[in-house]
Amino acid sequence: MPERAKIFGIYFPVLQRVASERHTMSLMKKKTDASSEAGSVIGLLVIGAILLGLYGFFSPYNPNGALANAAR
Repeated sequence: MPERAKIFGIYFPVLQRVASERHTMSLMKKKTDASSEAGSVIGLLVIGAILLGLYGFFSPYNPNGALANAAR
């Protein structure tokens, strides 16, 4: 026998299904929010690594960098 929602002593199987679908959608939304947040963090780390690499390559304090070699 499927679960049913009880309102004022009357069982409504359709309402139980709707409530169950809403609960499932709520769980899916939370999962999507978490993965979106993780993707944003990973993206920021990648951009930071790229910028630090460019700074290291073009830094005048790096003896093997592009600007140091251009002056020779």
